[in-house]
Amino acid sequence: MAAEVEAATGRQLTIDGDLSLSIWPTPRLSCSGVRLGNIEGAAGPDMIRLDTARIRIALGPLTQGRIEVDTVELIEPRIELERLADGRTNWSFMPAARQAGANGPASGRSGGFSIPEVKFNDIRVRNGTLVYRDQASGLVEHVSNINATIVAGSLAGPFRAE
Repeated sequence: MAAEVEAATGRQLTIDGDLSLSIWPTPRLSCSGVRLGNIEGAAGPDMIRLDTARIRIALGPLTQGRIEVDTVELIEPRIELERLADGRTNWSFMPAARQAGANGPASGRSGGFSIPEVKFNDIRVRNGTLVYRDQASGLVEHVSNINATIVAGSLAGPFRAE
C-alpha cells in the first residue's frame, strides 16, 4: 500500500502503529500512526499525520466494480498546507515516475495512474488541526479542534460539510 501511495503522489506513506484489515462482513481498514511525507524545503517532515484512520467500504457496490466508502473516520488529523518561498505548494502531488522523468525524455504515458470514481457517504474528522504556512510572506495560520462531517459524491464533488 505504501508503495502505491508513493507512486501516485511522490510522497512517502508511513504507518507507525497497528494496521488491521477485515473483509467480512464489510471491507474495513483501521490504522494508527499514519504519516504522509512533505515536499523538500517544507517546514516539517510530514504534510499529514493521523492518530487513527478507520475506513469501511460498502460491499454491494464493490461487487459491481464501484467504490462506495460508507465511512471514513479520521481521529486527530494534522494537515499542514504550505507555500514555499519559490512558489511550490505541498498540496500539488506528482507521481514518483513523473518526478524522476521530469528532466528526461517525455514518456508516452501520462504517469500511469488514474483515480477511480469513489463516493464518500460519511467522512468524520475528530479533533483535527489545520496549519497554513506561507514562507514568502511569513504568514502562519492554525485552526484547531476541528470536528466535521463531510459527504462527497466523488473526489471531484459535489461536497457537503458540517
